Amino acid sequence: MSYFVESSNDLQSVVSSTRPSSKKHFHEELALQMVVSTNMVRENVFKYAWFFFELLVKSMAQYIHNVDKQEVPRRNRFSNRFKDDISTIVNVVTSEIGALLNKPQKEVEQAEKMNISLAFFLYDLLSLMDRGFVFNLVKHYCNQLTAKLNSFPTLSSMRLEFLRILCSHEHYLNLNLFFVTSSSTPASPCPSISSENSSSCSSFQDQRIASMFELSSEYKQKHFLTGLLFTELEAVLDQEAEGTDTLGRHENY
Repeated sequence: MSYFVESSNDLQSVVSSTRPSSKKHFHEELALQMVVSTNMVRENVFKYAWFFFELLVKSMAQYIHNVDKQEVPRRNRFSNRFKDDISTIVNVVTSEIGALLNKPQKEVEQAEKMNISLAFFLYDLLSLMDRGFVFNLVKHYCNQLTAKLNSFPTLSSMRLEFLRILCSHEHYLNLNLFFVTSSSTPASPCPSISSENSSSCSSFQDQRIASMFELSSEYKQKHFLTGLLFTELEAVLDQEAEGTDTLGRHENY
């Protein structure tokens, strides 16, 4: 499945022993066809996205096995053209999810299915491709849908479901676990000359420790998936708080 031989006629198969055959890797050709598809073909790609994503992932895994690229750095396993096609596919599917939310309920249900399929696709890519590349795809997904959050309340639950699937990855700890290093460890207690200096040193250490648990930009950069999940939860809680305040004001009138 990892590649197919393109032949124009029977003669080419006869002389294949003397002339090298033209091989196209299946995962590259499938990704390309998904990108260039239009009209009814593209609609079917969206409708059965789970199938094409599964086929794409399995062919990628077989390609890695067939060409012995298990030990090759992830960023070098696939061509730049293929990675561009994957980026295009994710962006187009994300845009389609946002577009379907503005349609009847049946289309909204289709958007929810596509959202889950896309999440599992990126989940699988975390085990096959460079994780920085996959994290960028996740980032673009979130950025594309952020502008629609106020218009479509159901989008918050869809994004949480998306992140829930990603955070259920078997290597989640390796992706997000905070490892304390010498640079991030609070400074050792300094020799106290007076109680005032000792108190100042202790206060500084307390601030350093407290900052380790803030949802800061630095934290979200170091712990990408966890930071995204906490940010999404924060947004949902803020929306609920605003809704509660609005309801309370109406009741007071």
